[in-house]
Amino acid sequence: MRVFFYIIILIIFSGGAFAQTDTVLVKDFSNEWYFFDGNKQLPLVRKSDFKGNIVTLSIDKRDYEDALLSIQSSQEISLFVNGSLIDVFSDKIILDFQELGEEDDIVSLSIYSKTLNPYLLSTGAYRVINGNLDPLKDDVVVVNPRSSDAFFNFLISSLVVLGIFFAILMNRFPKVMSEYFRLSRAISPRELDENLLKSRPLVASNMFVYAFLSLVIAFNVLGLVNISGALPQMEIFHPSSFGQAILSWLQISVLVFGAIFLKLIVVGYFASLYSLQGFINSHFYNFTRLLLMIACFVLLLITFFQLGGFHLDAATYYNMYIAAIFSLTLLSVIIYLKLLSSAPFKNLHLFSYLCATELIPFVIILSLGINKSF
Repeated sequence: MRVFFYIIILIIFSGGAFAQTDTVLVKDFSNEWYFFDGNKQLPLVRKSDFKGNIVTLSIDKRDYEDALLSIQSSQEISLFVNGSLIDVFSDKIILDFQELGEEDDIVSLSIYSKTLNPYLLSTGAYRVINGNLDPLKDDVVVVNPRSSDAFFNFLISSLVVLGIFFAILMNRFPKVMSEYFRLSRAISPRELDENLLKSRPLVASNMFVYAFLSLVIAFNVLGLVNISGALPQMEIFHPSSFGQAILSWLQISVLVFGAIFLKLIVVGYFASLYSLQGFINSHFYNFTRLLLMIACFVLLLITFFQLGGFHLDAATYYNMYIAAIFSLTLLSVIIYLKLLSSAPFKNLHLFSYLCATELIPFVIILSLGINKSF
């Protein structure tokens, strides 16, 4: 699977070649938001302090003669300029600064929604540039360019770490990794007599694979939730700095790593309860192998779209997040088919075991993992 590693590196270093035009963030206005707390208008220092349903800010148009105003939200919002309603929209709107407020140099913007969520709102001044030109030409001062975005830097750094980790695994355990990524055996409905990996789930090679899997899943969850704006009430998914992003990644990885071992305990307990002890290691091995394949596929999608010059809206990344959760049903189906071919029990008996070990945990993940208010 060295090809997998080479693809990631190629995408990272060739991302700029996909687009001839790009946008540079000239100014992020989120630090200049105000909100109403009773009769007082207060600066919104932290999004968690927000109260009410309206955000306001003032902009001096003279500072952004060559820029465009971008306002984005995944919920429906109303935009007012100097007290006049301009538009009611969801998703994204692009406006020319010079067309706002007619002859006024300073304009007041108000963004309203009945249930306004500041985590799902972004406002900024952008300038469209040619991908081959220096954005500092024409005397444009870039206050906060996209390349210095903390979370974007985290994505690149974490991909480098994952690439190095993957290369080490491929070099140290080539046969183990080739077995984990053997798709034909993973999706086969019949249980095959493979190597001894399935009988030793806690050997060192498998432990390193679980650690890599935990980091990949944590990267996918943190990346998709942050980019899509989902789960805004959980600050662990919305770090405000590079250091916080790394810390959140590690914290989620530890939780996933613990969940993997909890899965082994659950499978072992119910396999013993249903007299399916011979299927414990096979079940757990197939679960981790399929989960690793799905997680790596999602990682490639994030890498391709984020670093390949494609600008997708937040809802698309949220749909990817939901699809990744629902892909866990594929694990249940394949494991059930393998169970049918290897266990001499009635279908109802086997289905009860599947409900206890796969379907009920899936429902729990589904209820915890979907932001119903998105």
